[in-house]
Amino acid sequence: MTTLSPSLAKMRAQFEKQERLSMESALEIIHTAHDVMDKEPNLLYLNAPVAKYGLSVYYHFTQCFKALPLAAVVSASSDGHHRVFCVHAGLSPSLLTLADIEALDRRQEPSTSGPLCDLLWSDPIPEIDESDNPLDGISKYCLTR
Repeated sequence: MTTLSPSLAKMRAQFEKQERLSMESALEIIHTAHDVMDKEPNLLYLNAPVAKYGLSVYYHFTQCFKALPLAAVVSASSDGHHRVFCVHAGLSPSLLTLADIEALDRRQEPSTSGPLCDLLWSDPIPEIDESDNPLDGISKYCLTR
């Protein structure tokens, strides 16, 4: 059997403690997570929260996160004429109206491209154009003045 690093060993122990998965399934999840963490250095290592609070708490937290709104329109004045569009990342060239945003399925994992990815992960740039994201390779930038 492969020797697991301390963080993977803690994840394995937590899976065993929860007794909700077969050992084979737990090991597959652990090894897949390890591969993802190796390829994505910006990911937070989840072994400490999972070990401390359990998989159930982590699962419910992710479900709450997926229920957060993608965007909001905030009125900056009492008359409602000055409104500000707020979004985590950037705009999407394929979303033209607020109704387009409301129609998105927020409870899914965002893919590496597309409107959901644009709203969550693309970063605005000051130029007035649409171009590939040179920093992280996902989605598009799209700004207007």
